[in-house]
Amino acid sequence: IWGLENDPVITLSKINHSDVYPSTHAIKLSNLGNGKWSISDERDFQYENVHVEFVKKFPGKMSAHIEQVDNKYGNTALAIKLLPQERERKTMPFYTTIVPEKPIVIPGKPSHIGLWVKANSDWGRIVYCLKDANGEKWISNGKNGEWNVDDVHCASMFCFDGWRYLRFELPGNQPYDCFREPGTCWWGNYDGDGIVDLPLKVEKIFVERRTHVIVADELRPADTSDTLFGDLFVEYEKPEDRTPEAVRLSRLRMNTDITIPEIENPLLKIEKEGVLPATKITSISVPEREYDGTRCHVWFDTVSNAKFYDIWVSPYENGAGAILLAEGWTEPGKIIKGLNPNTDLYLFVVYRDSENRTSKPSKPFHIKLKDMFPMK
Repeated sequence: IWGLENDPVITLSKINHSDVYPSTHAIKLSNLGNGKWSISDERDFQYENVHVEFVKKFPGKMSAHIEQVDNKYGNTALAIKLLPQERERKTMPFYTTIVPEKPIVIPGKPSHIGLWVKANSDWGRIVYCLKDANGEKWISNGKNGEWNVDDVHCASMFCFDGWRYLRFELPGNQPYDCFREPGTCWWGNYDGDGIVDLPLKVEKIFVERRTHVIVADELRPADTSDTLFGDLFVEYEKPEDRTPEAVRLSRLRMNTDITIPEIENPLLKIEKEGVLPATKITSISVPEREYDGTRCHVWFDTVSNAKFYDIWVSPYENGAGAILLAEGWTEPGKIIKGLNPNTDLYLFVVYRDSENRTSKPSKPFHIKLKDMFPMK
């Protein structure tokens, strides 16, 4: 600090979490201390095995009891106590599962879920497990294999002392074209099509606690005092989103019976004029680096009299609109570039001999490449 004549003095104020609270259009779903929530020892491997490259979660010994709290937080709260464990994990969290007597239906089309929590900066967290109307499972710690989707903003983390309202975005889709709502990126989906079919239900909540925290470059014992959970809310962008009409509108869908457009199909010409028998594409493989879904190796059966191989790409199985994306290959396994990630595409190989005679196109080879963030 420049310009001070004396040593600086830093004074900490009282804890103040007044910056966050349930929104105007929130409704109370439940209170975790109402006697209808309990600890379950059942393990959930879909939750446990997400992002194991970075964090491994272990079932832990915890107890629960009900405490009286201020009316602001719901009058009663469920207190979760971290008990001594059989083995220390230090840098990894322990978890338990709290479940309601029966799943709690969330009315309408909600935007956020929120919970009053009293914590002790032990860097534990809450993870929600929801089910949609079609039984698809949604868990709020990101999707396995995706990156930077496990609550990077710490909205569900116990990185505070005292009571604080923890608000977390919910997954969702717009009606008609099912455009994905931004909050969906924080959720992993299982046993479904990746579209949120309303209404949602709260199935259970995972509670993570830690025995140690990292302070700068030092590992220190955490405060393992009870963590308290009070009122549970859901929030809406506008009042009408709380109604059955919002659910009805969410189920509107565009017509997906899309016919192939009447566009040029260069493979039909090659099929007609080609005099050599077709070969076939056998597989693709991803590059060892810079795999962003726009490139891949293409493997195909070679032909003894072939001099050059060309790779065509089309968004349609019949080759309509195909473009020549790689030309003059002398062997398989080279990299084709210029593809779109997360898109259904079809590859075709055509070869030419020393007399420049052309083969028939191969059968279509379907691909749908993935944009792998860590390989960029």
